[in-house]
Amino acid sequence: MMVTVNHMVKAGFDLNLAMIEGTPIEAWCGERFTPSVTVGTSGRADVPGAPHCDRCQEVVDNWRKFIRLKDEKNRLIREMRAVEKLQGTLQKQWRKERERSGNLAPQLA
Repeated sequence: MMVTVNHMVKAGFDLNLAMIEGTPIEAWCGERFTPSVTVGTSGRADVPGAPHCDRCQEVVDNWRKFIRLKDEKNRLIREMRAVEKLQGTLQKQWRKERERSGNLAPQLA
């Protein structure tokens, strides 16, 4: 008995063209297959009730997690740069204030 699973396909594949021409494509799990109505194509359950390929689902979930972490890293870098810019501005203002008051010795709080 053959178990049918729906594979998830990498973005960029022209699924319609592959279905028409019978060109094999590669799923996220690495399995190569020719898409048809009875084989999973774009992550949709083309066979009603058939489960997603576990390996495809795991790879896609990890990819989504990677993208979220990358976005979070970029957000933190932008925040860090904004803080560094503010710190530089405050240091310049502090130096100007010290020069204006004539107090050039560093002061400890």
